[in-house]
Amino acid sequence: MTQVAVIGGVMPCTMEGATKSGYIAAEQRLEERGIRARFAIEARMYDDLAGLVRATVPRRSIP
Repeated sequence: MTQVAVIGGVMPCTMEGATKSGYIAAEQRLEERGIRARFAIEARMYDDLAGLVRATVPRRSIP
């Protein structure tokens, strides 16, 4: 049976988000066993084209 790591009750919408969720889940499992590990990295700010689009397109709510 496949398990999916869900952060904050929301499914990740990208492969990057899914990977980060997996890293965070691995960190938590190791922490339960007394092993301190850091796999996940902090999120990058939007830059280049993504930053331009994010800055110019008004935010919309998802129903």
